[in-house]
Amino acid sequence: MRGGAAANILEKLVLSDERPVVLVVGGSQGARQVNELMLEAAEELSAFVSIIHQTGEGNIAAVQKRAEQLSKRARQCYRPIAFLSEQDMRDAYAAAALVVSRAGSSVLFELALLKKPSILIPLMSAAAGHQEENARIYQAAGACALLNARTATPAELVTAVAGLVAAPKRLAQMGEAAGTFAKPQAAATIAQTILKI
Repeated sequence: MRGGAAANILEKLVLSDERPVVLVVGGSQGARQVNELMLEAAEELSAFVSIIHQTGEGNIAAVQKRAEQLSKRARQCYRPIAFLSEQDMRDAYAAAALVVSRAGSSVLFELALLKKPSILIPLMSAAAGHQEENARIYQAAGACALLNARTATPAELVTAVAGLVAAPKRLAQMGEAAGTFAKPQAAATIAQTILKI
């Protein structure tokens, strides 16, 4: 996921580079609860951030229909997209000041590798509660803010995003904390250990 260029995705989606970008992802299939929270929060969030929102292929029509009801100002700052290609995702990560996401292992590896601060909304029904456990470990390390998926409200999301984008030093600290979870040489280390054995 390294090697992205923020300017590419901003130009492609016609977004300004004058405000922080929030990247919203719910995995490749999207996450309806995350989509709903973002749609309900988009009007307020559009006052101070731009939003790139990967909705999932099965959700894009409903999200776009709802997005049409937003004010003109909000629509200028909010970009729902069904699916981001690998290169578009690289570029979106490069552009993002903050990521809002579920807490699956794939996205956490990406956040760690790219040192991205995040607001995590773990899927509570995930097998053995692993998303919630992942998110709590990240939160304890200072790498993310955490919203409870059972009780999260649009107002809580707006408050969390507003507080973080207004504190660039904290965002940087969260990014560095996320980076401590990255082990890019893990496969090579395991292979070397096996060969030694």
